[in-house]
Amino acid sequence: MREVRESIALDVPAAQAEQCILEFIERHRRDNAAIEFPLRVSLEQFGVPGGLRLERMVNVHVTRQRDAQNLNDEIGIRWDPGTGEPFPAFSGSLTVWSEQAQTFVELRGTYEPPLGAAGKMFDDAIGHIVAQRTAHQFLLTLAQGAQACFQR
Repeated sequence: MREVRESIALDVPAAQAEQCILEFIERHRRDNAAIEFPLRVSLEQFGVPGGLRLERMVNVHVTRQRDAQNLNDEIGIRWDPGTGEPFPAFSGSLTVWSEQAQTFVELRGTYEPPLGAAGKMFDDAIGHIVAQRTAHQFLLTLAQGAQACFQR
């Protein structure tokens, strides 16, 4: 299992941030309770010119839950490619917190590289970087959605 942990600042007060994130997610929900969501990473970050990017639509499942110590609310989140293709599934949580009048959202979780030893080699070389950057892009999308919700 590989761990992903990424956080970003939000321009939304902490008191409204979690609710705005949940409202943004809810707007994308389909009938089967999953949310189809694009995960993207620019290949320019890896030195590939031309604006190329990797993109995969994933099925995101969201639940409200308590953290492992039962102290704080968090948003349980997991995604899978839903296509049977050899892409990793992710399982983790989103947590919102504030520090010195700034609000943050953190995505933390784990994934298992597919394809056994070959998948692990790819993950060691570049896959884990792709996962971290994809997590960052996911958080940026949530932040934009939360900001739009807050400004309404």
